[in-house]
Amino acid sequence: MDRKLLRRSLNRVLEEEGAPVRLLRDRFVPLPDELGLDAVMTAGENLSIFTLDAAARHMNSSVEFLARRPSHASREAVREAVIAVAAVVRTLVGGSGPVAMGTVSPAADRLGIPPELHEGINAMLGYCHSVSGLREKANDAHVPNLSEAACLVSFCSSVINLLLEREREKGRDS
Repeated sequence: MDRKLLRRSLNRVLEEEGAPVRLLRDRFVPLPDELGLDAVMTAGENLSIFTLDAAARHMNSSVEFLARRPSHASREAVREAVIAVAAVVRTLVGGSGPVAMGTVSPAADRLGIPPELHEGINAMLGYCHSVSGLREKANDAHVPNLSEAACLVSFCSSVINLLLEREREKGRDS
């Protein structure tokens, strides 16, 4: 049986039964829903296709931090996801200039991301960056709980998917 089909079927059963875990890369991890899990899985697959090894390593680390038991490392999970997005943005703009943390601005115009979407992505990535501990004045008063961290990691995964799909479309149009 196809592993992807098996994973999706098993995850549906786990979700229906209210299990606190999902199957991700042959491991059970505490992700809250299938939508977030699909974003993380698709990001991992896309990063492999584009051979963005650094970004893939950061996304894998992010999931591992979320899966820690008995206490997850939510801030660290968000930090790794923010770094993964920054690695993708840097790669898509040719690997030059300063690293853009918490923004997709360097690649947005080139990839044709509409201004309203660009603004929304930057707002969420800015929030991710603020709770990640990466900024000099990190928001120490707020450490995301597991569900918030899973949401933010899923968001970063979705941003990676968007950027890489736009890059793939741009390559086909050329």
